[in-house]
Amino acid sequence: MQLFAFPKREKLRSVAIKKTLRIAKAILITLLVFTFQSSAKDFTQEISLSLKNVKLETVFSEIQKQTNYRFIYTHEQLETSRKVSLDVKRAQLETVLQLCFKEQPLTYTIEERFIVIALKEKLERQNNSVQWIDVIGKITNEQGQILQGASVLVKGSNRGTATNVNGEFILQGLEPDDILIISSIGYETQAISLGGQTVIAVQLKTAVTSLDETVVIAYGTTTRRLNTGSVSKVTSAAISKQPVSNPLAALQGRVPGLFITQSNGLPGSNFSVLIRGRNSLQNGNSPLYIIDGIPFLNDAERLAQRSNLNANSPFNSINPAEIESIEILKDADATAIYGSRGANGVVLITTKKNKTKGNKLELNIYRGWGKVTRTMDFLNTPQYLQMRREAFSNDGVTPTIANAPDLVAWDSSRYTDWKKILIGNTAKTTNAQVVFSSAIDKVNFSVGANYYSETTVFPGESGDKRTSVYLNASHTSLDKKLSVDAGVNYAIDKSTLLSQDLTSFITTSPNAPLTFDSVGNLNWSENGGRYSNPFALLMQEYEGITDRLTGHANFEAKIYRGLYFKTSTGFNFVQFNETGITPIISQDPASNPKGSANFGSNTIKSWIIEPQLEYSIDIGKKGKLKSLFGFTFQQNENKSIVNRGTGYTNDALIKSITGAGTITATDNASQYRYEAIFGRINYNWNNKYLINLTGRRDGSSRFGPGKQFANFGAIGAAWNFSEEKFVQRNLSFISFGKIRSSYGITGNDQLGDYNYLDTWGAARFPFQGQPALTPTKLFNPDYSWEQIRKLDAAIELGFFKDRILLTANWFLSRSDNQLLFYSLPSQTGFTGVLRNFPGQVQNEGLEFELNATWIDKKQFTWNTNFNLTTAKNKVRKFPGLATSNYATTYAIGEPTNVKIGYH
Repeated sequence: MQLFAFPKREKLRSVAIKKTLRIAKAILITLLVFTFQSSAKDFTQEISLSLKNVKLETVFSEIQKQTNYRFIYTHEQLETSRKVSLDVKRAQLETVLQLCFKEQPLTYTIEERFIVIALKEKLERQNNSVQWIDVIGKITNEQGQILQGASVLVKGSNRGTATNVNGEFILQGLEPDDILIISSIGYETQAISLGGQTVIAVQLKTAVTSLDETVVIAYGTTTRRLNTGSVSKVTSAAISKQPVSNPLAALQGRVPGLFITQSNGLPGSNFSVLIRGRNSLQNGNSPLYIIDGIPFLNDAERLAQRSNLNANSPFNSINPAEIESIEILKDADATAIYGSRGANGVVLITTKKNKTKGNKLELNIYRGWGKVTRTMDFLNTPQYLQMRREAFSNDGVTPTIANAPDLVAWDSSRYTDWKKILIGNTAKTTNAQVVFSSAIDKVNFSVGANYYSETTVFPGESGDKRTSVYLNASHTSLDKKLSVDAGVNYAIDKSTLLSQDLTSFITTSPNAPLTFDSVGNLNWSENGGRYSNPFALLMQEYEGITDRLTGHANFEAKIYRGLYFKTSTGFNFVQFNETGITPIISQDPASNPKGSANFGSNTIKSWIIEPQLEYSIDIGKKGKLKSLFGFTFQQNENKSIVNRGTGYTNDALIKSITGAGTITATDNASQYRYEAIFGRINYNWNNKYLINLTGRRDGSSRFGPGKQFANFGAIGAAWNFSEEKFVQRNLSFISFGKIRSSYGITGNDQLGDYNYLDTWGAARFPFQGQPALTPTKLFNPDYSWEQIRKLDAAIELGFFKDRILLTANWFLSRSDNQLLFYSLPSQTGFTGVLRNFPGQVQNEGLEFELNATWIDKKQFTWNTNFNLTTAKNKVRKFPGLATSNYATTYAIGEPTNVKIGYH
């Protein structure tokens, strides 16, 4: 190169180059001689063996120790071989091989440093006119993990082999156009056409069955096959079958051990949810709800403050169509890692994420109608009046306008069917949803909007309306070492239900006056007889508006092989505003009424941050250890204000608080802080033996100094006995079998904020003309956490290739150290104090779950799901209370589902 050429040194450079070439030539000749000598030495290596009546495989092993050659063979080939005896000293390799294969059904060929074993009949086939090939391959799964023992068969023959510990196989003497059938337990079978290939690499896809589909658990995922805890799953397919506005309604009857009771049948009504019974006598029994890793309000949160109807469930602002799955965590193994928050079970809600490639637009609209189909039979007017007269006669009382206007004042020939008027209307439902999803490179996102409207069977247009929008996005780096998932959801729910259920008025006298008089005003009397007009409630307007903004962001980074750093963050903002008015026109003018109005506001804000480290490592060839370590930082704030105005003299001013004659205002504010450190260790040996250890140290602001921290933990173990060879040989009809058990301790801190502090309130009477304070609650920092011990044992069985799945589960939980409001003598100046008692609440029960798929074809699907739970709740070891309080509950799941379709 001219860059390094100096004219004055050309001669010197020429001499250096010639010298360098001579040195390189000498080195090359030396290497060739060394290589030739090494190769010659390999072919003439001397072997000494003294073996008597040993397997051929033993001879191969000894030869490999004394030479640089390696044998390639399959175990099926050696099954037909005979044992050999050798006694040679410093013999050549070729001589030893001839002695080994003498009178054997095998032969061999030497290719470079490999000795390839073959059956003699295959060698004969290779000598035919057809050009036979040898195929070498490797089988892995979608994650690149080797699959040992995978079956490789030649289609149309009984020839085949299985992969070794490295996932490799070799088949000799194949035709170039042969087809290989490759299969492995838990994976989809693939047919590979060789097309003359001699080296192939195959990735088997996981066969997703009900046992292998993903199940969301605390801070991770698993499968039903590998799960050690008691977890039930309800999929989006099951949720979509039910036209419900509240996702909790979709769980009724579908999960054993889950008891759901709806407060009423009105749109947006609340649900009471219990998982395996009540654990606390006076404090919270609601499970922990988590949406995409972020804690949400529980079903006991009643946002409404002034309505008599419990119909403002926070879950009514969640669109069921946006939910991918709902997992119910029940035993200690599944819930202990959540500590005190998961004492009463956990409900995990996972929203849908975009999984399709390209662009996709979905639009779903449906309309529905509802009627009251079954009611009781009532008496007509003559029958009713006859019964009333007989009742007065039996009591010896004379009917008057005051005690019996229906007998002495109202028209006895009139008949009004109050059931038809008050609950005989048609409820209308409208649900419209649009979703757009797209995948661009490594970015997936989906955006959707939903409108839901549902009216009641009451007169008028009262009901519930919800509008929601959401956006979910995820990104994965090209090297798959970094991923981000984020989403935001906004919903507004407007409830215009009446302040009272009109069903309570259907027993009004059938000859009661008409609801309106001749000029359109409310009718309150007839011939001096007065009555409560149910239509007055239609004029008492109520409006409750819930705004919910929820967001989450999950970050994951691969630090090292098997080591990941994760962070989960999220927030909830819920604001509820309500207005309830009682105008003058809606009241009986005989009482000289005045109007009243209530204006309430409730704001709930919460945030959470959970950094985590996850590490997994393979131990040996069959073991896998997975560990998790993390922190939780959470804060909730709750503020509420209620302004009540009374003494309105003009209905035109009733929606303004300034128009009231008297104004009363109350407010409340509280803050809850929670922090924890948690960990989990999971060991899996060959998908056969499973053990799971979890632990958590909780800190809660709801306890006094020295009592704010507590430790909880659990252990769970499972044995997949269907993986044992003796079961596969003798009980082939059992396709899946698992025995699992768990034990653990959790706690409960659902007792309200600041209960350990002393509180003060305004005194009823001033002191020396000045406002005064008086104590309202005693200071008591000594009470501590309720503790719940849970024991669980179950057997899971699958029959006939998992077409029938049966689970039988026994559970026992005992909650002690109960927190009760203990009554105090009035002389102390206080009604009571919160403290721990040695009482114990016990829940024991059996759960059975049966899932059978009788027919599973593209054109016809027939499956059956059946749930049965029998539970017993008992209060024991409690001073002054009976120890024989039993409650047995049976819950039967959904009926047979039949799906018919044409493709």
